[in-house]
Amino acid sequence: MYLEKQFPEAVLQVLTADKQFESLNVAATNGWKVIYFYPKDFTFVCPTEIVDFDNHVDQFAELGATVYGVSPDNEFCHLAWRDSHPDLKNLRHTLVADSGNQLAGVLGIVSDDGVPFRATFIVDPEGVIKHASMNGLAVGRNAAETLRLLDSTQKGDEGMLCAANRKVGGEGIDV
Repeated sequence: MYLEKQFPEAVLQVLTADKQFESLNVAATNGWKVIYFYPKDFTFVCPTEIVDFDNHVDQFAELGATVYGVSPDNEFCHLAWRDSHPDLKNLRHTLVADSGNQLAGVLGIVSDDGVPFRATFIVDPEGVIKHASMNGLAVGRNAAETLRLLDSTQKGDEGMLCAANRKVGGEGIDV
């Protein structure tokens, strides 16, 4: 399983929020990371998730986390999709080009259709996977729940016990 393991190293091409191409090893970036995989650009459920994560970018940043969206499409495809889809034009987070499913393959999250499942990883500043979840290809995620999980994971690392319905910034369980 993934938990408490190092997130894999991989230098990949990315499309930054300001539409620049760069090489990046997400595992080596500073701070907390929320890394979500989606199957393909130019699809139907994927933009709803990307927009939802983007709508929460400031809240993730308040918790010291950077958001990365990852698909097997290349960086040029990411740019073409962003430029052509009205909801994606002004994204504030980076899209990673995992061409050939290099990273998704190492993580073991590639479907029989050759695309990654909707997997989400919360990675701490030392590169350790603290949360992993995976949805089927037809089911989108809720970024607010990932935000809640990030906050609770951080508090849990500090020794707080966090109830299932604990809200971001909420109290822990007294024992």
